[in-house]
Amino acid sequence: MRLEHERNVTGTLRADIPRPPAERELLPPMQEPRVDPHVGVAKEGIQETKYADQLVTDMATVRSSKPHVEAFSCKSRTLKDLDEVKAIVQADVEEALTKYGRRLEIRRPDHPLFRRTVEVRKVHLVYEARLVDPKLRAAITDAGASRGVEVHFQ
Repeated sequence: MRLEHERNVTGTLRADIPRPPAERELLPPMQEPRVDPHVGVAKEGIQETKYADQLVTDMATVRSSKPHVEAFSCKSRTLKDLDEVKAIVQADVEEALTKYGRRLEIRRPDHPLFRRTVEVRKVHLVYEARLVDPKLRAAITDAGASRGVEVHFQ
């Protein structure tokens, strides 16, 4: 189920590429977006490689000193109870920020930013919409926004 959700998110991001930024479903506003699934990354000073579900890079900025990079983390979990949702979402937000937030070294050899350390502008959480009670979505979105993480339901 999780891998299918990740593939669906990757497909949506890629389908967004030709659309004008205002009409995109998930993809951030970028001039030349590139969507890469399962990109190896590492935090500064840490040898362990983590894998972002999707890393989106604006190719128009890769030669600059501050390339535009955003990371996506896909979550496939049932969220139906308000009491447990807060703790689960807070843990998801912390995990995403810890693994993919701030400065990362890109470790995928075929990526244009390979071996570069970049600042991730935004971290996104994408929950599988069919597993989330629609009445809880605003609370989940607010929990992410309070830490600077953008939350989506797909």
